[in-house]
Amino acid sequence: MPDLHTQTEIPPVRSTICFSIVVIGMWLGLAGCQQTMVATNKEAGAHLAGAQLYQRLACHGCHSRQGAGGSLGPALDRLYERLSPQEVETQLLTPRRRRTDSRMPSFAFLRTQELRDLVAFVQAGRD
Repeated sequence: MPDLHTQTEIPPVRSTICFSIVVIGMWLGLAGCQQTMVATNKEAGAHLAGAQLYQRLACHGCHSRQGAGGSLGPALDRLYERLSPQEVETQLLTPRRRRTDSRMPSFAFLRTQELRDLVAFVQAGRD
């Protein structure tokens, strides 16, 4: 009966190949994680910048989110279900395009990144 406690050596070439496969696999896995982390950080940054714009521009004076804010304009909860990001951007730039009687001011003065951040915030559906 063979002794189960004896260690068998892996031939050097085979162990080098196994080690290389493990290292490459880890590198590929970490590269994917890094891309995900970068995307998540960008989204978080856009969300925070958008939240600050939402406050600075006093959007909450007319719109509500999660039950807090004004009632002059529509509630922004679940906006992502009603409008695409492009439609929200159009609404911010030319509010009377969809409704000629809209009292919402144009935010065409915002820089491109500010506009994207604000859209990301109101589309997110969370604070």
